[in-house]
Amino acid sequence: MNQTQIQTKRFTPIFLIVILLTFSISAQENSEELTEKAIGQTEEIIKEETQIEESNKEITSEQISQIEDSENNHEGQRIKKTTYNIDSNKNNLSSYYINSRPADFIHNRITNGTIYNETYIYLYDKLIARIDNDNRKFFYHPDHLGSTTLVTNESGAVVENISYLPFV
Repeated sequence: MNQTQIQTKRFTPIFLIVILLTFSISAQENSEELTEKAIGQTEEIIKEETQIEESNKEITSEQISQIEDSENNHEGQRIKKTTYNIDSNKNNLSSYYINSRPADFIHNRITNGTIYNETYIYLYDKLIARIDNDNRKFFYHPDHLGSTTLVTNESGAVVENISYLPFV
């Protein structure tokens, strides 16, 4: 080997290290640029979402169809629920709950003067029947998970057939 070949071989690893460092530095600069762009885009998305949320908050009272307010007793049981604007005349519905299992009694009053009562009957804390204001009886049929899937009347005719979809 001559002197030139030895020097070339000695400088080759150093030259490669310099090239790698150069690429590493430029890659780091590109990475920083990409990070800044990503942060900027994320801030723009957050800004747009905030604007959408703010515009959704600006709903007028005419756009609100129903608002509910409820009161609970010291045990956390609901004792009163008020539903505002239940119809086009903007009547309100007040429901008073008397929780006395195995039957729960609900007294409903609408501001137009209508009054009706409902009684819900439970067996081992499972809803099995309802008696409405006209003394009609409705029976609740659960599926294997305990969710109501069928409601029948006194004659056994299906009044409601309910199906559930998984939450996605």
